[in-house]
Amino acid sequence: MQTAYDVAAGLTGMDAAEHAAFAALAEAQRLAGTVGLAAALAERIFGLDLPLAAPLEAAPLPDWAERAGLLAMAFDPDSPTVPWPRRRAVLWAMCSGGPASGGRAAEYAREAARMAASEALRRAAPAG
Repeated sequence: MQTAYDVAAGLTGMDAAEHAAFAALAEAQRLAGTVGLAAALAERIFGLDLPLAAPLEAAPLPDWAERAGLLAMAFDPDSPTVPWPRRRAVLWAMCSGGPASGGRAAEYAREAARMAASEALRRAAPAG
């Protein structure tokens, strides 16, 4: 919940030049989809309309991102009734498929490969 608040507070506290710089940075780092999803989730949780500079835009939310479910994930994560999405569903929602990425499926494939490599390295590393 703190992260959603931080996203909302950060976006509402920026002026137009800061929004433009933030959008350019997100695009350059291939995080437009992640930023769009974070903004859309914060909007849903807090009932806001957050400003995003072009080319960023709030992502359309998937079915798993209902407000009641998001609040349950934040405040009662151990409950067996929490509708946790699968990791691949979250990853798909984070992919924007903008023109620089070569499409949403290509971006998803790249990010899924990174996730698999990260998981393999985590499992191979000695506990410490």
